[in-house]
Amino acid sequence: MGFPAHSGIGRAAATAGWMLMLCFGASCRTSDTHAVRREAPDVVLVTIDTLRADRVGIDGGPPGVTPALDALGRAGTVFLDATSHAPLTLPSHASILTGRYPVSHGVHDNGGFALADSTPTLATALHGAGYHTAAFVSSYVLRRATGLARGFDVYDDRFEGVGRAHLTTTMLERKAAETAREAAAWMKAAAHPFFVWVHFYDPHAPYDAPPAFAARFPGRPYDAEVAAADFGVSMLLDAIARDRRAATLVVVTGDHGESLGEHGESEHGLLLYDATLHVPLIVQGAGVAEGVRVRRQVRHVDLLPTVAELAGVSVPASLDGVSLAPLLRAVRRNDPGSDPGSDPGSHPGSMRERRAETATEGPASYAESRFGELHFGWSPIHSLRDGTWKYIDGPDPELFRLTEDRAERENRRSARPDTASGMATALRDLTAREQAAPRTETATTDAADRLRALGYVGGRVELGRAGEPRGDPKREIARYEAYVTAFNDGLAALETGRAVDAEAAFRRLAREYPRAFEPHQYLARALAARRATAAAVAEFDAAISLSPREPVLYFDAARALADGGQFDRAFARVAEGRRLDPSSFYGALAEGLVARAAGDAGRAERAFRDAVQMNPTLAVAHLELGRIAEDRGDRGEARREYQLALDGDATLAAARRALDHLSR
Repeated sequence: MGFPAHSGIGRAAATAGWMLMLCFGASCRTSDTHAVRREAPDVVLVTIDTLRADRVGIDGGPPGVTPALDALGRAGTVFLDATSHAPLTLPSHASILTGRYPVSHGVHDNGGFALADSTPTLATALHGAGYHTAAFVSSYVLRRATGLARGFDVYDDRFEGVGRAHLTTTMLERKAAETAREAAAWMKAAAHPFFVWVHFYDPHAPYDAPPAFAARFPGRPYDAEVAAADFGVSMLLDAIARDRRAATLVVVTGDHGESLGEHGESEHGLLLYDATLHVPLIVQGAGVAEGVRVRRQVRHVDLLPTVAELAGVSVPASLDGVSLAPLLRAVRRNDPGSDPGSDPGSHPGSMRERRAETATEGPASYAESRFGELHFGWSPIHSLRDGTWKYIDGPDPELFRLTEDRAERENRRSARPDTASGMATALRDLTAREQAAPRTETATTDAADRLRALGYVGGRVELGRAGEPRGDPKREIARYEAYVTAFNDGLAALETGRAVDAEAAFRRLAREYPRAFEPHQYLARALAARRATAAAVAEFDAAISLSPREPVLYFDAARALADGGQFDRAFARVAEGRRLDPSSFYGALAEGLVARAAGDAGRAERAFRDAVQMNPTLAVAHLELGRIAEDRGDRGEARREYQLALDGDATLAAARRALDHLSR
């Protein structure tokens, strides 16, 4: 939807047009959907992390990378212009599962935010209607403490590596085949109807595909990871019983894309161009048209009302999304909404296209990135997109005509001031209705005081004050890329035992980027590695001041305090972290390690057993339970726990040595 520069349509008319489009969302909804229950279909939702639309063959991607998705698309409906609402994993999944924009559900970053208990989700809606529900996620970013677990009977978020001191939380992941095996086993045993959400993380950087996929795509590491995720999809589809296939609704999408160098961004998270917001969306199964491609812009927030309608379940109130069911229902021969002469019944494997509706026939799509704001103090950015035009608001706003400029290279804001003005006003109205929700607070007075005490803030380098100009993320992208490179270099040094080199790297980053909590966190870990306990604790405290809702910071600080013999303070830090994340097996593990250091074997054993109850394959907790059993002379129990540790992580050398020692 656009307004010619000299059409005589002024700002008021432009704004009215955009508000009409936004009225397809929550603010103008007049009634909820209360469909009558029929025989309910099983529902399989698959989200593939960091999946660009142009890597899926049936969506225009290269051949051979996504055979399972391509077959699914040929048997169902493919949306060619599907959009995400944030280029980050947790906010995007919150929108997928709630049908709400980030300004409504309140989750704006991967860390420091959690979905409010009062927010209904697709899982709570389906579970309330009698569905058996399960989720299998492949990244620690989506752990149950984020609030996404509500409504699921089973929420499988088990990851190895949490006991290894220097791994980042984003490195805690499972490969697609492993996650798919767990999900497929549940699907085969589940009662009907069921809803299962499966999340694959493979295409996320760093790209490290299993050897078989890396060999198939030499020099194409991202494509190899996409292929690995596609194989996971095939495993899930194979788990659907043949006699249930017609009664199963399958939805597959990417949570966001990957920039791969466009606009200077090598991955995702900071900018709002389509490289990271345009995602694949394929729907197949019960009542869905076969062999159809839809060109109209659709959105992640539309998925909840769509699945709910197709499943015959009432839609929660106050959604930003609308049901896509009218676009999905089976197309009759000579249906005026499909291209004539391309009936897949007479031309096997062909795809029909529903005519592309004009922009006014579909609502606008909102997106945001607050990553630069929350981590570096730069400006937040927001965008509004209708499939024809896209407006990105920030210190230097941009307007792109997507139908002619898919790469978003020509800023037409000056040439189309009415269009830009109307979209800007609608965007401001939308963001103004943000609801209160848990959030990370940055640049607090406490944080500034701590950083000044540590010598980071002073002279020319100050934490920004309200009202001061803030950096434009697109102008800061080169600095950000340099930051990521330096951070990864420091992390590599830390992981390979070069604590002094890591300390120097993270200290430089902490001085250059005083608002970012991660350099303080990993500087603290480097200091702790060389037993500089007091300095490590001070850096953990600085990180906590910058990101007070990040539980792992409290657990890390507790371990450092215990190393320094400050057990009362260590237990207090653990308690603070566990209040933030009661379901964290890492928190239980941290409490056990603190208790063991304090000589409280009973408390340590209880905490480690708590940890393995949450995560039965948590190798480091089994190792510690084995040591406790061995200390009290129970060699049989010790042997059993050491073996469980190796079953969970065959590379855990300490468990291997302990088991060998007992066998002598």
